[in-house]
Amino acid sequence: MTKYEIATLFASLHSPPLDIQWLDQDSTGPKPGDTVRPRDCHLSNVSIRRAPSHEDSAQSALKQRALEEIGVNCRAVKFRDWSKQFIRGIV
Repeated sequence: MTKYEIATLFASLHSPPLDIQWLDQDSTGPKPGDTVRPRDCHLSNVSIRRAPSHEDSAQSALKQRALEEIGVNCRAVKFRDWSKQFIRGIV
């Protein structure tokens, strides 16, 4: 998701929904001298879920178990679903 998509999501989840007509989606890219950032970044838990071979499967299970032991939740949810729960918790 881009920052613009996140802003529109939060605006739609707000009660009442916020008017974001003034918000412009930047499609021009960075200007000379600007910091260049990746267009689209995704966090993934696939490396601890997917196991191409038996050895990788055991290593994957160990990684997941170690993360769960220190309280890290490794399940994945849609950003929109997570946002709804998060906003309800703080509003």
